Amino acid sequence: MQIYSYSRRMGTGENRNVPERKLRQNGSALRDFRCKAGVKRSALAKQVGISYSALANIENEHRDVSVEVLNRLANALTVNLRSVLRDPPSASELDQLAYDDACERAS
Repeated sequence: MQIYSYSRRMGTGENRNVPERKLRQNGSALRDFRCKAGVKRSALAKQVGISYSALANIENEHRDVSVEVLNRLANALTVNLRSVLRDPPSASELDQLAYDDACERAS
């Protein structure tokens, strides 16, 4: 399940696309962190501003989720965002994704 995708342009005199990078949440890791924290699904959903069913679908990997929501979930569970991603990108790639996500929402 894709949570965000992007392609970036390379400088150095020519503009060529870099292959698109797909990010996926690790729903079972989210569920494990939530259960270890002793937090009910309904309480976590309310805390991060999503519905109970949306959180269930995220944990079961049946729903796409934005970087912003995934970051709010990670923060609420006091875990690193990279720990709830499958094949996590580098820290600089995550920073760029968060920036791109914010720009897209603003436009």
